[in-house]
Amino acid sequence: MDAPLPEPVLTIARRLRERGIPSAVVGRAARELCAGQTPRDVRLLCEARLEALTGLPHAIAPPPGGVVRIGLPGLVLELEATALSLEAALRETTLSVTAIGFDVLADRWLDPLGGRADLAARIARPAGGSRRLAEPLTAVATIRLVAELDLEPTAELTAALASAAGELPDALGARLRRELDGLLSAPAPARGLALLREAGLETALAPRARPETAALVGRLPEDLVLRWTAWLRGGQAGRVLARLRVPRERSRQIERGLALHPLDRVVLPRPSSVGKALRRLGSRQAFDGLQLLREHELELTGEPGEGPRARLAELRHIADELAGAEAPELVLSGRDVMQALGEPAGPRIGRALSYLADRVLEDPSQNTTDKLAAWLSRWMDADTDEGHPARSRQE
Repeated sequence: MDAPLPEPVLTIARRLRERGIPSAVVGRAARELCAGQTPRDVRLLCEARLEALTGLPHAIAPPPGGVVRIGLPGLVLELEATALSLEAALRETTLSVTAIGFDVLADRWLDPLGGRADLAARIARPAGGSRRLAEPLTAVATIRLVAELDLEPTAELTAALASAAGELPDALGARLRRELDGLLSAPAPARGLALLREAGLETALAPRARPETAALVGRLPEDLVLRWTAWLRGGQAGRVLARLRVPRERSRQIERGLALHPLDRVVLPRPSSVGKALRRLGSRQAFDGLQLLREHELELTGEPGEGPRARLAELRHIADELAGAEAPELVLSGRDVMQALGEPAGPRIGRALSYLADRVLEDPSQNTTDKLAAWLSRWMDADTDEGHPARSRQE
């Protein structure tokens, strides 16, 4: 081990040994030590019953079946109990690269399955606990780790993961979504998404995901909303997002992006249309992300790209011009619009003002009281037709 461990870890390991409890650094911290990095989040696997660990200084009582956390400033230190020997417990992990431990006090590695060699070769191979890969949450967590470490899965691992496919429809929820968040934000998301598809799990999670999606997501920047958007391009996004309990604001951002994809077909090359898209997305960064997604999509699918790329360049140019221009100052104020609609300030007033701003961006000569009043009347009729009835003035 080249990198030193934080002194509090050594202190706790010594106190465990004084009680006759062998321990070893495991998990992410062990892999960081393999890479010569000093971990700040450390888990010690301990040959002991859980209650034997709770009497240590600064120990925080665990929930049922949990781990003991040691409260230390600037360091996360957890103690995990096992009734097995350390090596036997490591053998029961799901992957060989997770079956690695470091005995702090003996300064030796515990590596019963050759996990360090697999880690160096970037291979994901199932270990003795591979039967647990039939559990959907464990299966997706394993795939997330493959994406985080950029590992090449063996055929045996892919086959073991496939056994979880039948259970996935009943397992969707926030915990599974957090694992998918980790997969999509990982350094090698293409590895994870490809394995998800090869193991037959993607069909249950995102039924209409397209074949080129893994490669596409792998080309995108580390933007979680953009990567979710790329993954769910095939359809049924609203249903998938709801079943996975994706947070509401993020769901809205993803659905807005999908509604505007592909930009070259949905957004017209004129200031009002581009301005509306920018406001709907909420940022230029999101707009640029959709452009990048479309450019890579064109390349990966082999779709004739000269026309779409020219349209994308035109949209980018208009967005640049809008960014350098001041928003038009309407002759009708928000108060005027509230009076015309007969309602107080709120989202509907904002929508009306945005609509009028679009008309002025498209043609500055429309910025007169009479012309904007006529446009506002048309907008009210259309808004009512779409199921947003205008309030009467008497309300």
